[in-house]
Amino acid sequence: LTLVNLPSSMVFTITACQTTTTTPTNQSTTSTTTTTTKCMRPVTIDTEHTRVGPQAYDRSYAQLYHSWMGLNFSVAWGVTANKKDIRGIITIVTPTQQQQQQGSGGGGGSSSSSSSYMIAIQGSVFWQRVGSWKANLADMTLTAQPYNLEHQTVFFTTPGTATAAVPCGSSPGSGSGCVGFDVVGGGVLVGFSTIKKESVSSIEAVLHQALTKETNRYKKFGNLATVKEATQSAITWNTVWTPYEAGPFQPVSRGWNFVSGRFDNAYQWSYVIFDWDNIFASYIAALDNKLLAYSNLVQVVKSKTAAGFVPNFSAGGRKSQDRTEPPIAGLVLWKIYEKFGDKWLLELLYDSIVDWNDWFWNKRLLGPLSMICLGTSYIKDYSGCCHMQDARYESGLDNSPMYDGNFFNHTSNLMELYDVGMGSLVISQYKATVKIANALGKQKDAAKYAKRAAQLADAMQKHLWDKDINTYSNMFSSNNTFYPRISPTTFYSMLAGLPNDSQVQHMINDWLFNEDKFCISKDWPLGVKDTCYWGLPSINADDPAYPPLGYWRGYVWGPMAQLTYWSLDTYSHVEVAAEGKKALSHQMKELMLNMWHRWHHICENYNPHKNGTECTGDKFYHWGALTGMLSLEQAGYWHHPP
Repeated sequence: LTLVNLPSSMVFTITACQTTTTTPTNQSTTSTTTTTTKCMRPVTIDTEHTRVGPQAYDRSYAQLYHSWMGLNFSVAWGVTANKKDIRGIITIVTPTQQQQQQGSGGGGGSSSSSSSYMIAIQGSVFWQRVGSWKANLADMTLTAQPYNLEHQTVFFTTPGTATAAVPCGSSPGSGSGCVGFDVVGGGVLVGFSTIKKESVSSIEAVLHQALTKETNRYKKFGNLATVKEATQSAITWNTVWTPYEAGPFQPVSRGWNFVSGRFDNAYQWSYVIFDWDNIFASYIAALDNKLLAYSNLVQVVKSKTAAGFVPNFSAGGRKSQDRTEPPIAGLVLWKIYEKFGDKWLLELLYDSIVDWNDWFWNKRLLGPLSMICLGTSYIKDYSGCCHMQDARYESGLDNSPMYDGNFFNHTSNLMELYDVGMGSLVISQYKATVKIANALGKQKDAAKYAKRAAQLADAMQKHLWDKDINTYSNMFSSNNTFYPRISPTTFYSMLAGLPNDSQVQHMINDWLFNEDKFCISKDWPLGVKDTCYWGLPSINADDPAYPPLGYWRGYVWGPMAQLTYWSLDTYSHVEVAAEGKKALSHQMKELMLNMWHRWHHICENYNPHKNGTECTGDKFYHWGALTGMLSLEQAGYWHHPP
C-alpha cells in the first residue's frame, strides 16, 4: 500500500519481506549458512492476491487484505485530524496468517531452510521531487524532509520491537528510508500515525469509529447496502492523482498503463484515461460525490485532441490521434447537471462537447445514406491508425462479431457499415447538447443539433429497421444489405428515440426476453438457460460467435447494461419496457454481487454462464460496477440518495 502526501510528494509504502535461511545438514559439505531476503514488488488491487474492503470517500477509513509468499495480512488506514485540525494518516497492520516455510534443500537432505517475515514501512519520494527520509529506531520514527517544506514524521507503536533501519528491498522512489517489524504470532503488529505518537488501542478505536460511520452510510441504502459498498469501492480504490492531470480522477483500473517507459520507476506515473470508460466512472461517483464526479469528467473531456474529439485513450500527453470512442459525455453531463444544478460545469465543458459533435458530423458521416460509421482518421507520421482494427477500437467493442469481416475502405479509412449503436449514441449526444445549449441560452446551437439529430434519426429509422428479425441492424453501405450480428447496441436505438411503441414491444419480447437471444427474464432465475444465465451477453446467444465466448464476443459488460437500461427508461411508458428495465436491473445486480461476495472483485466483464466463478477480464475495473448501479437507479437512489 503506497500513500502519497501532497503537495510534498513524500511517500510511505507498507510492504512485506521474507528472509530465508539455508543451513547445511551434511557434515561433509563445505557449504555455509546463507540468508536471502526478498520483498514484495509493487502490485495492483486487481490481482488475485488482494481483497479490498470498504473505502470511504473522505478517506476516513479504508482496509484491504493481501497474501504474499505464505503471509496474509490486513492493512487498515484512515485520514483523521487532531483538535488543531492538523490532518494526518493513521494505520494498523495486522498479520492474519503465516505459513511455516521450512523444508529440505534437496540433494539427499544436504540442507534445510526456514523463513521468517517482516512488515516494512519504507519512505521515498515520487515524481522527481527532492527530499529524503531518515529512520530512528530509538524514537520509533521515520521522518521525511521534503525540499523547502516542513518535515513530516511517522510515529510507530508496536507490541514488539522494530528490527533495524534496513533497506527493505528495491526502492519505489528516491531518498529512501525504512523501518521493519518482525512478524511473530498473530494480532496487531504495528500501528502508526503521522500526527503524533499514539497507542495501538487508540488508533484502533479511531479506525473502528470511522468504519462504523462508513458502514452506517451503506445501511441507509436498505437491502442495497452491499451494492452501494461495492459500487463505491469501484470508484475509491481506483481514484488517483498524477502531475500529468489537473485533479483526482479514476483510471479504469490500477493495472492499465499507457505512460510506461518514461522514467525508471514508471509505476509512479502509470495510468490511462479511456474515453467512455472514465465517463461512466463520473456517473457512478455522482450518485453521492459530485466533486469526484466533476473532477474525473473534466479530465476526460478536456483530453480532447486538436482535431476536436475526445480520444480513445489519453495518458501522460499521449493520445489516440486517429479515433474516438462512443460519445456519452453529453448525456452524462446533462444527467449530472440535472442532479446538482451547477451551470458552471456546463459552461466549462460545452465547447469541447460541441467540437466533438462537429467532428462526428464532418468525419464519420458515411454516404450515400448519410448515417454514422466507424473509422480511423489519417494523421501524417502517426503510426496508430488506418487499419480495420483501429476502426474497431473506435466502437469501444474491440473484437465484437459485429465487425467480423473485411469492409474497411483504405482510401476513406472508414468502415463501409452504417452502425446502429454508434449512430444512436451520436444522436443521444446531439439531443443532450440541445438541452445544454438551451440551458446556456445558446438557442442557435440548440436548433443546429436538433436538426442534425432529426436527420440522423430519420435516416436510421427509414433504413436500419430489419422487419424480418424485428430489430435494428447494421447495414453495408456498398449494397444496402443488413449485417445482422445483433448485440445489445440494437437497444440503443431507443435511447435515440427511433422506434415507435410497437417496434419497442417487438425488440423487447423477441430479443431482450428471449432465452436464446439476450436472456433477460421477468421470473429470473426461471426462464433462462445455464449457458446464458446472467443475461445480456455482448453478442446474442444465438450468434455463432457466442458458444466459444471471449471479450466482446459474449461476455457481459457493465456499459452495455447501463446504456440498455437508459434505453429502456426512455420508453418506460411502454409496459414491456418498464418490465424489461426492472428485470435487467435485478439480473445485473445479482451478477455483480456473485463476484463481490466471492472475491470482492469488480469485473471488467463477466461470464454469462451460471457456473462462471471468476472475472473474465480485469478483476477491479470500475465500469463493472455499472451492473450494480442499475438497481440503485431503479430504486430511486440516483435522484434521491439517502
